[in-house]
Order: sequence, then structure tokens, then C-alpha cells
Amino acid sequence: TNSFGTQWGFQFQSQVSKKIFLQASLQDNRGSLNQDKPRFQFWNGVAVKITQSILQPSDGNNHKLNIGLAIDYTRNIKDKSFALASGIYNDFLGSTPATGNKLTFENNADYTNTLGKHFYTLEYEAIYSNYSDQKLNVAGGYGQIQFQVFDKKKFGDLVPFARYDLVKLSNPTASATEQAIKLGINYNLPFTNKLVNFHLEYAHHLLNGSPTILTTTDKQFDEFSFELRINVTRYLRF
Repeated sequence: TNSFGTQWGFQFQSQVSKKIFLQASLQDNRGSLNQDKPRFQFWNGVAVKITQSILQPSDGNNHKLNIGLAIDYTRNIKDKSFALASGIYNDFLGSTPATGNKLTFENNADYTNTLGKHFYTLEYEAIYSNYSDQKLNVAGGYGQIQFQVFDKKKFGDLVPFARYDLVKLSNPTASATEQAIKLGINYNLPFTNKLVNFHLEYAHHLLNGSPTILTTTDKQFDEFSFELRINVTRYLRF
């Protein structure tokens, strides 16, 4: 909902057992800095997430499976809108008012294994939110697959990926759907210890919905990006 930026509050995380990771926060969740009306009531928003490791690597087996569940409740959101943005350039595509109390549920999972000596990962995330004032429902998420073609010191590390994104807004009077099909590669350059990364990504967007939400008349459009990233930590995909 807009871009709230830095939040005033408290965050807590702990590995409560070998396979369970807990995260929780108390924060304002409406924007505490760089806002026209900064807010600092850290008790206004409560969020909890539990991630469980179902499968872990063992002798002769590289598989990993993690599943996460989260809930977030934020009260008293005022003068805000839920904005649709394009998948790569973050261009504004439309919006609808989103105020009141927000209740969000989230679920994600990722599975990693090897095919021969090549790592691959399947992952998804699904999110649903409800805003009380407009009876606005927001549902969406993504699914992605990535595959490591090679990982050699003198050739680098090449990982192509394919991804599908979906966002749907609906209130009693209007609705809109945004879909994006993405293809790309991540390539860690050779002899850089995975600190320099080349990123190439293409996205094809499909839009459908009410003109009261969408501001663009383009129902289909494409985006393309090329990035060279220099990192201070190693860029690892698996």
C-alpha cells in the first residue's frame, strides 16, 4: 500500500528449534519517516511468521523444502491507496483507495534439489489482504523456477529463471487484474567470487479491469532490463 518506507517499531526473530524459525514484529506499519504525516505508534501493526524446514540436506541428498505462514494486522490506515505497478520498471498502472484496518495472510514455499550436478529451485508465494473501509480484497503472488546451468570459477555461475506474477484487486464496484510472465538470467562473472553479477530480465504484462482502477489503456506491454550489480556479499541463488 503505497511505499511506507522506514517503520518505527520492534522486530524479533529466533530459531526456536532445528527446523522452525520464528519472526515477529510490532511496528506502526504506516510510514514513520519520509512521510507527509509520520506515525510512530509501534503497537499499531502486529505481524508473525513461522517458517518450517520440512526437508534438509543429508548425506548423498541435496534436497531442501521450506514452508512459511504469516499473518499481519495493521489498524487505522488513512489516506492511502493500493497501487498497481509494472514488474520491472515499477511504472504506475492504476490504484484504488485502501484504508481502514488491513488483515493479511501469506504463504510461501521453496524446494531445492539437484538434477545430476545441477541445482534447481521451485518456489511460490501467495498473499491475501483485506482493507475494511472499502471491503477491498487484494490477492496475488508468484511462482518461479530457476536452474543452475554451470558453476565454475573460470566460467562463472549461470542461472536462468522463469516466473509468473499475479495481482487481483476487487471491491464491491470494481476489479482489476495484472499478470506478468518473466524470463531472465542471473550470471555471476568468473573470478569475482560471486561479488559481480549480470542480470537480464524480460517481462510480458497482461492487464484487465475497470477504468476506475486502471490509468493505462495498454492491455499488453513488454519491459526489458539489463543490470550489472557489484555486491559486498556473495550473490548466491542456492
